[in-house]
Formats: sequence, structure tokens, C-alpha cells
Amino acid sequence: MLFLLFRLGESRYVLATRDVVEVVPGIRLTRLPTAPDYVAGLFNYRGTSVPVIDVSSLLLQQASAPHLSTRVALVKVPVAGDDERLLGLLIEQATETVKIDEHEFVDPGIQAPDAACLGPVYPDTDGLITRLEPRRVLQRLDQNILFPEHRND
Repeated sequence: MLFLLFRLGESRYVLATRDVVEVVPGIRLTRLPTAPDYVAGLFNYRGTSVPVIDVSSLLLQQASAPHLSTRVALVKVPVAGDDERLLGLLIEQATETVKIDEHEFVDPGIQAPDAACLGPVYPDTDGLITRLEPRRVLQRLDQNILFPEHRND
């Protein structure tokens, strides 16, 4: 299976390319002043307003660095029943893909509650590569902030 490889700090992560609609480089985001730090902002994608989550801020509590290789990976996530919406994931050093057999990922043996969006790991000669699960990213966020039209009140 093909994965998009990226880094957070010194660690390597992957997103399954089947979960990625498009990878968008160098976009200008509109910040939301009262949003949590992990909300990098919004941008217009083909006429649709898309919220963007800074994955580094979400997992490491530090904003993504503005490198040329920092990208927004657009993924579809489920909201309110069967509806799906686009969510942007701001990730660093997202410049290559890797092929990994899905069966070669293993349970990491530990799961931090604040990192529930992380899945299994793949051991290679340079250490571990952790799989990021987009649907699980949304589970740990306030969907009312990101998708107010699907508010549950």
C-alpha cells in the first residue's frame, strides 16, 4: 500500500494515500482568533471552506515550521451520520511516498490518550514509522468548532 511520509520533530509518520484527496502546498490560511491552537485556520478549496488542523500542534504542542515542504493533506472525515467533510492536516516534510505492506504494521504496545489518532507502527532500519489515522484525528477534536453546520445541540 502507498503512504505519504512526513515528519513531526524527529519522528516519522505516514498517511495512507487512499485517505488523501489532495496534497496542497503553500496555501494562505485565515486564522480563527478564538480557536484552539491546533486549528491552523481555514482556506478556500474549490469554493468550499476547509478547516486545517496543525498536526504538530495537536500532538507535540508546537506549531508546524513554515518549511517549503510543509503541506496540507486534504482528507475526508465522517461528520453527523453518513455525511463526510474535507479536513486539512498541516504536516511537515511531506515530500515523498513509501510502499509498506499493511500487514507489516504492528501494535506499538502503548497508547497515550491524547494521541489516540495514532495507529500502528512500522519498524524499519531507521526506527519506527507511525501511522496517522485521519478519522481518529477528528474523534479527539471539537467538531462543533470545525463543522458548526453539523452541531449536535
